[in-house]
Amino acid sequence: MYWGAKYEAFSRQARIEDKLDTHLMKPRGLAIGGWQPREKLLVADEDHRVVVMESNGKVRDLAGVWGMPGFQDGRGSQARFNSPRGLVSLKGTVYVCDGRNHRLRRINSQGEVTTVIGANIPTDTFLPLNSGESGSVETARLCAPSGITSVTVPMPAPQLPAHYLFIADSGAHTIRALKVTHSSNSTEDHQEEYGEVWSVAGQGREGDSDGLGSFAAFHWPVDISGRYTRLSADKFTAEAKTETETGSLSSQQNNHLLGGEIELYIADRANIKLRRISIPVGTDGRLGDANVTSVNLYSKYIGDDEDRLASHLRNPTSVKAGSSCVYFVDDGQLRAFDPKDGATWNIDSRQREDGSKASRISFAPRPLVEFLEPSALAVETTRARDTWIYVGDLGYECVKKTSPDGRVVLDLTRQMTIEEALEIMRNKQNACC
Repeated sequence: MYWGAKYEAFSRQARIEDKLDTHLMKPRGLAIGGWQPREKLLVADEDHRVVVMESNGKVRDLAGVWGMPGFQDGRGSQARFNSPRGLVSLKGTVYVCDGRNHRLRRINSQGEVTTVIGANIPTDTFLPLNSGESGSVETARLCAPSGITSVTVPMPAPQLPAHYLFIADSGAHTIRALKVTHSSNSTEDHQEEYGEVWSVAGQGREGDSDGLGSFAAFHWPVDISGRYTRLSADKFTAEAKTETETGSLSSQQNNHLLGGEIELYIADRANIKLRRISIPVGTDGRLGDANVTSVNLYSKYIGDDEDRLASHLRNPTSVKAGSSCVYFVDDGQLRAFDPKDGATWNIDSRQREDGSKASRISFAPRPLVEFLEPSALAVETTRARDTWIYVGDLGYECVKKTSPDGRVVLDLTRQMTIEEALEIMRNKQNACC
């Protein structure tokens, strides 16, 4: 079995004894979204299902069945997944990286599951590493996709905004993209059309190099997060002046035609790096060449041994771009960095300016270790401010949320006791040895 007979028996018994609607086994992907007023979060449970979580922590199954892997389209419990991982919500539709099925799946508000990428690949096809391919959504192939993000680019009126899905195709060591076109701006009454799947960056084999597009190389990129940034007013004014002098653009007539750039952040796990991809966007919405660079981090606080070592990565597994900083998980630590200068700090041990540790507010008895094995992140932003960071914890098999400064931590689902968590970790080690 996957974790061994002992672990499976222990997990099933723990689930039977718990409330089924408040316990998650393996939260591998998180995304802000939902369809009902109280629904707040979408969760990819690696035990082969996707659930929706309310603000009080109650969850309902959206698609798939816990503990039953497979591949099948259908509604709700008729559908089957095999280790779903990253997921994202885009205009009322959820896109899921179905890791071991090597496909991108789509779920609507009724729980209807269809396959977007890889629909025509035979289900018994074995995909070795480095086997991903670009092309149409029918013929393209993914290889163990694990991370996905969406970026919306504003377009000149009367065109609708352009939506892009960027996928961390882990087994192919490549970042892929797919353009999604909607028939209207409505989140309920619209049709999706999909363009070609293309490779944004990566060589289709493992490597470690920065550069443009296919000159860059990754080694098992496991997560990706992105955002669109308009050009600053000063930069736009300079460009508009240049274009006006050539007679091609008037800043007074085309104030809405602001160019910008797409920023993508990747957890490049096997290279033990965070990578940044910058894609320029023209005023007509066309994308330029992707430029891949490594993120250089340095400790924001000096004087503490733990913080002095904060700039060294050990095992980056998840990343999520917020409004002003980028959050990531590294070797069990929830951390953040400022993309402007690379300054980094640990969320759960952040210091004040005077060097003292931040106080904590807890609404329940806290364990010795706040996060045992954090595996997925989602960021809730209100009025251009990050208000909550949602954390899926594989170790405690639960979902928590924390304030950006780490002072407030709330359990959204039932957290395992430290004894249960340690027992599962011991069973994992025994099964692997």
